[in-house]
Amino acid sequence: CRLWEMLVEARVPALGFMTQLEDAQANLKGALAKIENELGLKALPVTLPIGEGAGLQGIIDLIERKAWIYKGSSATAGEIPEEMKAEVEGYRTQLIEKLAEADDKMIEEFLEGKELSNDELHLALKISAKNRSFIPIYCGSGSKGIGVRNLVDAMVQHLPSPIEREADRP
Repeated sequence: CRLWEMLVEARVPALGFMTQLEDAQANLKGALAKIENELGLKALPVTLPIGEGAGLQGIIDLIERKAWIYKGSSATAGEIPEEMKAEVEGYRTQLIEKLAEADDKMIEEFLEGKELSNDELHLALKISAKNRSFIPIYCGSGSKGIGVRNLVDAMVQHLPSPIEREADRP
């Protein structure tokens, strides 16, 4: 994909947002596979949708293990639905394994079976986005405002500021 090649050439950090999850044909797993096949890069969700198609109710933050349930454009924190807990833990484990690779100390702790803190995971996500070692994917619905706040927060927290980007230039 030419866009991805341009991002790599310009050394631009990246993350993705899978939107329109309220559509009946929305398919997170299919989209992740397409990103991997077309870009040759690992794509992992950082948030998962709660519900599918017209039943989209919110998102789950895999790092914080927190559900965000939407009523209109406002979200309230809630519990992860019981029927999603196994799926959440599976995706969270994949994400943590990939994030641990961002730092030698973290991978060592991970391999020793130590639990990485959320702060360590957020730092690793910032390093991974900067290095483009994988594509962190956030989920939601732009038209319904679902997951948009989480995306903006992720951009602030995990992407370098213009000052940080300038300092990284060769």
